[in-house]
Amino acid sequence: METKQNKKASEVKATHEAIPLFNSIAEFLHYVGINKHLETDFTINTLEDSFKGTLIKSNPFRANYFVFVFITEGAGTIMLDNEEYKVGPNSFYYTNPGHLRAITIDKSLKGFMMSTNEAFLKRYYKGDLFSEFPFLAYDVLPPVKVEGSLTHCFNMFLSSMLNTYACEQGVYRYHIINNLAITFLYKVKELFLTSSDALCKKYNGSPLVRRFMKVHDEEFRKLIKGQSENRITLKGLADLLHINPNYLGSVVKKGTGKSVSRWLHGKELAEAQALLLNTELSVSQIAGKLGFDEPSNFIKFFKKKMGRTPKDYRNQKSLNNN
Repeated sequence: METKQNKKASEVKATHEAIPLFNSIAEFLHYVGINKHLETDFTINTLEDSFKGTLIKSNPFRANYFVFVFITEGAGTIMLDNEEYKVGPNSFYYTNPGHLRAITIDKSLKGFMMSTNEAFLKRYYKGDLFSEFPFLAYDVLPPVKVEGSLTHCFNMFLSSMLNTYACEQGVYRYHIINNLAITFLYKVKELFLTSSDALCKKYNGSPLVRRFMKVHDEEFRKLIKGQSENRITLKGLADLLHINPNYLGSVVKKGTGKSVSRWLHGKELAEAQALLLNTELSVSQIAGKLGFDEPSNFIKFFKKKMGRTPKDYRNQKSLNNN
């Protein structure tokens, strides 16, 4: 993908009402100034064709679909739930629906990007999707380096899938594409199971940890969508999982190296920061959105974690951006 040095990066504008939510990859590309007709339920394309040499710097947004990205050349930064990660050659990452994300493309990327949604994956696959592929429900996994024979395998398989997607027009087109997508999920599963990354190993170690991640993610999505009013707690999650809270806390701590409270507070803090920086919601409104019974409790929580009040945090970031 050719990129001129003087080409100005596309800046995604934050809305004043809410963090943008996109229901398809085409919506996101349109938002950053790249108009491309793509299907909603499933797409696969090269990164060079998707971004057309454009350097991108986006503000946080949400997407209502899964994205799987394998980078063969180039460099950039992705933000997942307020944590930034550098990506480069042979990096693989995926994001699941609902999470905060942002991307910065510092150098023209080559590779593949596949997007799909839960409905499409379940359309022809008759197994238990999240039991067979538990990583789909993980809270957040950082980018993973693809190594050894898997590097060639990922490249060849995604190339083949892209060619099939482009040329297959028969009556069983979506059956074939769906089966290829499920097959690719098995390769992703193999990557996470064999990765030397410590975090992958921790998540793969315990079925209860995987269930905790899934339920935590589901409950937090309900909260930010306004489908629930109560702040998520260890006891609440333990009740949903039908186990003792102390036992859940012990297993999660041993399995991930982080306590349940750190997982809960980390997601709350990332959401609070994004809402403060990218919306004009009041501090009281943000407190209510996150399930705090009183704004004062939210302010205390935020100040303890960040060393400043939500108002000071918003004002300081605004000054730094001017």
